[in-house]
Amino acid sequence: MPKSIPVCIKRIYPNAEIMNKTHRWSGMALAWLLFAVTPGFAETAPGGAPISVKAAVDKTQATVGDIIVYSITAHHDLGVEIVPPSLGNAADGFEPVRNGTGKPQSREGKITGEYWFRLRADRVGPLAIQPIAVHFKIPDAKNPGQKIDGQVLTPRVDVEVRSVLRLQGEPADIRDIKPLTPVGADRPRFLLYGLAAAALCLLGFLGWKSA
Repeated sequence: MPKSIPVCIKRIYPNAEIMNKTHRWSGMALAWLLFAVTPGFAETAPGGAPISVKAAVDKTQATVGDIIVYSITAHHDLGVEIVPPSLGNAADGFEPVRNGTGKPQSREGKITGEYWFRLRADRVGPLAIQPIAVHFKIPDAKNPGQKIDGQVLTPRVDVEVRSVLRLQGEPADIRDIKPLTPVGADRPRFLLYGLAAAALCLLGFLGWKSA
């Protein structure tokens, strides 16, 4: 099970008028912002914040060519609209294979949604999936049909990718390969030996004949 992961949250207000609103949603969001900019902010947002996120991978160690599943889980209030996150350039060293969205789960007035990405490890070494912005919209209580924009930053997730050779106990360096010997390279030498033997036999035969 992945451990609790800190998140960073940043509110985005479309204009000064919305910033000055005093309705319930804005008050909660402002308190949320003050805590979010504090270093070490935990996964669960304080003060009944309308959304929290976490990120995880199914395995933190892999070999080149392995597929890992990176997932973002968003837990939010009813009425909060989540924009499906995009991986972008956050997963350098991985090749995206497929992505999708899990079925939202509703419980006690909260919605939990999951967004997953299947990634192929393409490079050896310590890799990281950088923070990804998850954008959302909060209903404006005083202006029906209007929404207030915000975003949550997922935490960085580290993955160690190893080579297949190193996994099998082979040395990390590449050994020198002996040059290949062409087929039939020794044939001229054996041919000379054969001709010399035939000449000796012939000389012996002639000597015996003359005697």
